[in-house]
Amino acid sequence: MISVLTRLRNDNRGVSSPLAYAFIIAISGILLVGLATGSGTLVQNQVEGGSYNQMEVVGNLIGAQLASADKMNTESTETFELDTNTPDRITGSQYLVELNEVDSTTIELVVIHPQTEQVIEYDIPVTDSSNIDTDTRVQGGDIYVVKDGNSITLENR
Repeated sequence: MISVLTRLRNDNRGVSSPLAYAFIIAISGILLVGLATGSGTLVQNQVEGGSYNQMEVVGNLIGAQLASADKMNTESTETFELDTNTPDRITGSQYLVELNEVDSTTIELVVIHPQTEQVIEYDIPVTDSSNIDTDTRVQGGDIYVVKDGNSITLENR
């Protein structure tokens, strides 16, 4: 008869359960780290895409109002203000709008989002760029296109 101690020494049946358990935990950990990394990148891409789309909308709104103001400037000497109806923030943070002179018939509208470091530039044809106050920078929010006398400026309210 085989003794109980001999039988237990030669028994390998219980070894696979702890080993399998350790492998399952290791593989699960690797999968969770990969999932966390991948989802973080996805969220960042969504934020950047959303802010870019919002910046395009802001640029189009302000550009359209500047073009309208330029057209009204040539037809009238009256003082007026045009509200651009732009949001205060883009994806939760402030943004900047700049005007730069390109040449005598073109100004450049630049929308800058400091958080995502994105920049969108628009060339806007105008009658005479000397009538528009370029080298102007305003924060996003209540931005008005203001014509006073013969000059057109961007102002915050």
